[in-house]
Amino acid sequence: MNILSIEATRGAILLRTDGPEGAQVTVRERAPLAGAVGRVLSQTAVRIENGTMSLARFAGDHDRLHSEFEVLTDMGYASGAQYVTDLAEDLPENALPYPQPDAIKALYGTPEDIRALGLRQSLCNVNLPAMMTTRADGDVIPFEHDGRTYYFLRDRVEALDESLSGMAKQG
Repeated sequence: MNILSIEATRGAILLRTDGPEGAQVTVRERAPLAGAVGRVLSQTAVRIENGTMSLARFAGDHDRLHSEFEVLTDMGYASGAQYVTDLAEDLPENALPYPQPDAIKALYGTPEDIRALGLRQSLCNVNLPAMMTTRADGDVIPFEHDGRTYYFLRDRVEALDESLSGMAKQG
């Protein structure tokens, strides 16, 4: 026996076959997995009527549209289609709007770009070696960590602080 096609309608999954009229078969539904055998989701005894086996499209909240189907007969597994091959004409399109994020993120932006595009998150690279010095001379900010003192150039730290504060004020 061959499964010629599998059609999804609004309320049913229709498996078209060349099998004998009135024959009782078992349709096994599996979770679809690429390169592996998915777990069995359901197993239903159905009768072939007018060359078609019919299953409800929905099992509770589960939509069988993407499931894998196996048909077991008295002589073994049927060959042919295992996934939905056709969609009925009356099947509605997904007309939901494409989801929009609540924030726009960017890799980099000048303050003008951030303001113009309404960005909420942007990358800020900090070149620490350019902000540090090994000596305590000049206008530096000392920072003690693990018994060592590190020195940061005050003008560069204040410039970074000003830049980040400006971005934060823009949201």
